[in-house]
Amino acid sequence: MKSIFHYLYITLFFSSFTFSQGKIYLDSLWKTTTKEKAIYYRIAKKNGNLIKIKDYYSNKVIQFEGQAIDSTLGKEVFDGKAIWYNPNGKINSYVIYKNGEALEEKKYDNEGRIIFESKIDNEKNIILNRYAFKDISKGIYLNTKINYLNDKPLKQIDFENDLSHQRVETTTYEGYEEYKCFDKSGKLIATGRQTKEGNLIGTIVTYYLNPMSINLKTVYNENGIEEYHERYFSDEKIESILDFKEGVYKKFDREGNQSGSIKIKRGGKDGIYFIDGLYITEKFTNNQGTESYILEIAKFENEKLLESKEFYPNGDLKTLTKYSNIFNYDKSGELEYRMYFKDKKPFQGTMYDEENNVLLTYENGIKTVERYYLKDKKDIYFERILNDTNEYECNIYDKNHNLKYKIITKFIDSFNEEAKVICYENNKPTSEAILKNKEIESGKLSIIYELNRILIERNDDNITVKITENNGEVTTDDTSPINEKPFIIEEEYFLRVNSSKAILAKENDIEINKN
Repeated sequence: MKSIFHYLYITLFFSSFTFSQGKIYLDSLWKTTTKEKAIYYRIAKKNGNLIKIKDYYSNKVIQFEGQAIDSTLGKEVFDGKAIWYNPNGKINSYVIYKNGEALEEKKYDNEGRIIFESKIDNEKNIILNRYAFKDISKGIYLNTKINYLNDKPLKQIDFENDLSHQRVETTTYEGYEEYKCFDKSGKLIATGRQTKEGNLIGTIVTYYLNPMSINLKTVYNENGIEEYHERYFSDEKIESILDFKEGVYKKFDREGNQSGSIKIKRGGKDGIYFIDGLYITEKFTNNQGTESYILEIAKFENEKLLESKEFYPNGDLKTLTKYSNIFNYDKSGELEYRMYFKDKKPFQGTMYDEENNVLLTYENGIKTVERYYLKDKKDIYFERILNDTNEYECNIYDKNHNLKYKIITKFIDSFNEEAKVICYENNKPTSEAILKNKEIESGKLSIIYELNRILIERNDDNITVKITENNGEVTTDDTSPINEKPFIIEEEYFLRVNSSKAILAKENDIEINKN
């Protein structure tokens, strides 16, 4: 019977030869060779009804030992325990055979830890355990053991130093998973499950990593709706409590003192309405939970925001929102932007939306400027500027901040528009065209993508489309009457100069008066 384990080395190790006692020299492919060219050598001796085999590296360190019923090279029929060794002499793996059938196996890593073990039970089921160990340099923060039955995962255990320090046990059943969560002493502190629809039910615990400590303990009802949670600092002191049943959110500092409390109820964009009190949020900046800073302090009254302060990591004021007006400060503490609101909408001023990396300017309730950035306010890649009530200018930049395209669009009436498109290379104009209702009326456009360049040109009643790859190969060269093959040029064609993310900017059109 062939081995059930994919990485057994047997078939790779040997070429065929008939058993003979003595020393046999083998090359890197385990074919017989001379002593001078040998990488390995084998010593085989009779041992009762079996043949005892020992293979060695050329430096005399043992590479393999075991017994065989048939020792024909490459066709061995092992019986009993067969052991493979690393060049340092430590065990790499072993397999227990019975008449050539592999019944049990263990494999070790370079530190001598078991990373794989398997055996066949009396019903011929294959029971496997695979281990993965924490390695921060590779982004692995947990020690894990996964148990399989015939390649189907049954149970996963996440643990710290050894299996006696398990923190999470996940058992897979038909249609759902069950979780058991433990504290540092190994005491069971929570149980929960996830349904086949993905709903969480019961109590679920998440952990900080390296070392593992409780981060968040969340309670879900039978409908998968969050009812309560406790968030912890790395020393497992309470950081905050959210209780929908009691209708309250409480915040604590690292010394255990309550620093804020606010009445809440379900609803709103984030699932919570803040009613009355002081809301404080803390931002954690590493996986261990040891580094954090106060991100925001907000005061509410009768569900209205009276004042909100956002802070930089060093504690300096970043954004002040007061009676729905927003003030942005730079890192030196200087006021950078201000935006005044009217009827809860931006009305006058400029503000920076850090989440979406966009700078917005409003005049009398009309958005006049929006600038999108890749990372910070230096890496602009797209902007729209309102020139007057029915005309706006769009500028698109590459990753090196070079202007690539300028599009000046004018709305003639509610149904018609005209645009002038100018293409740039090295910040110098190279081609331009006039578009009417997104169809090229005159001129030519050279649109450059990462892998190719597209030339679109209008000549009298014909339009030419030519696509040239970066290697110079022309893959498309087509000229057609414009009335037979209208060519619609969308703004997003130019926005793709950087990435698909830039296309999203098109959804946030500046408010244009088309009448």
